Amino acid sequence: MGGVPLVRSPILLIVCLSIVGCMHRPAEDEVVVYCAVDREFAQPVLDAFTQKTGIRVEAKFDTESTKSVALAEQILRERRRPRCDVFWNNEILHTIRLAREGLCRPTTPTQMNHYPSEYHSKENLWHALGARARVLLVNTDRVKDEQMPRRLEDLADPKWKGEVGIAKPLFGTTASHVAALATVLGEDKLVALFDRWIDNQIRVLSGNKQVAVDVGTGALAMGLTDTDDAMGELTAGRPVRIVYLDTKPGELGTLLLPNTVSAMADSPNPVAADAFINFLVSKQGEELLNNARCAQIPLHNESQPNWEPSPKLGMPLMTVDFERAAANWERVRLMVVRKFGGPT
Repeated sequence: MGGVPLVRSPILLIVCLSIVGCMHRPAEDEVVVYCAVDREFAQPVLDAFTQKTGIRVEAKFDTESTKSVALAEQILRERRRPRCDVFWNNEILHTIRLAREGLCRPTTPTQMNHYPSEYHSKENLWHALGARARVLLVNTDRVKDEQMPRRLEDLADPKWKGEVGIAKPLFGTTASHVAALATVLGEDKLVALFDRWIDNQIRVLSGNKQVAVDVGTGALAMGLTDTDDAMGELTAGRPVRIVYLDTKPGELGTLLLPNTVSAMADSPNPVAADAFINFLVSKQGEELLNNARCAQIPLHNESQPNWEPSPKLGMPLMTVDFERAAANWERVRLMVVRKFGGPT
């Protein structure tokens, strides 16, 4: 007898219904975001996305002491069975590492052309938004105007022995700073600089926030940190000043480190991931981040910060090949471990 046979087996019926369900998959109502941005700054952005789209965000945050690295390593461990849809990183180095491993897929947010071309990968595997600058935060009760350091080299001055702090250089934006310096200065010159800092008893703390807090309270005279943590101490009324180092002609310039966002290849919710990235890279998404207390520097050509005092804009910037920095990171990381200690 011709025609389509009846499905008499309950098991076959379930299989058939499952196939039909996959062919007509409902709109995704959840997106899993691994987020290296502090929860207090990221959560309002995540909530605004949910309110606008109805898509729920399951966010996984990391700790201050292992910023960006712990989440990137988890994504690498999960590569055979991805759980993460979107990696929202607070820096760029480890995003590029994941892209080089083939773990990111291209996306084309509708407003991506509102950003300078250097703030996307050539293959659109990641996109950048709201940035922070690497700065020196100085306690003005302990350092006179005429004593203000002007270059990274000045942190090795014996008069600041034991009075300068940095965050662990294996994690977060401090690791990105190290990777950038290795690329721009060359690794031999960076090793020599580290040796002078270590001889001057530079103090390594748990994170950039702790560096800023210790400078604000006067436990340190100065420390390298990011503009968001520096602004936190400044707006809290601490006796501090933000110093942009190496800004004269021919010097290194200020390192600008953007947030980056990327969609994970073969993730469970690709449609929702695209929607989230589209929102985050929009003017609305970046402004929500820029105007939080984290005081990000806008990169979208139509967004402006609405907080005061704003970080210095238009400063001479360090030019960095971040693709090269990421490619060389493992070698640089081992050098950092030899100098400062840490996991091998």
